[in-house]
Amino acid sequence: MTRERDEFISLTRRVGVANKARRSIFVCVHFNSANSSRPSGLETFYNRNSGESRMLAQLVQSASVFQTEFNDRGAKHAYYHVLSNNKRPAILVECGFLTNSTERARALSPEYRQKLAEGIAMGILRYKKG
Repeated sequence: MTRERDEFISLTRRVGVANKARRSIFVCVHFNSANSSRPSGLETFYNRNSGESRMLAQLVQSASVFQTEFNDRGAKHAYYHVLSNNKRPAILVECGFLTNSTERARALSPEYRQKLAEGIAMGILRYKKG
């Protein structure tokens, strides 16, 4: 965990924490936004240069979509700082669009957040077993 309370931690510091932790993975959990209310679904990003990150992203994406029954936007590569500067398998999970009223309502639901957490955990466990 890079934080245990609602406080800002720089991207560089987040990566530094992850890179110091031996035998770890980096999972960043976010909710998305867009200039339109139309986009919907879950997507998971990974560093293109890491096969381990790609595998982790695919497993977490699949399990999260299964648990939540949400639209599958897929596992995709991206050059986000927390991914491209990480020495560990690293992913960023976008859990839905807060600019979409239906998805915003689901994000406020403890049941949805629990299903989402279970999906992410299931994907991580599958990765660790792999």
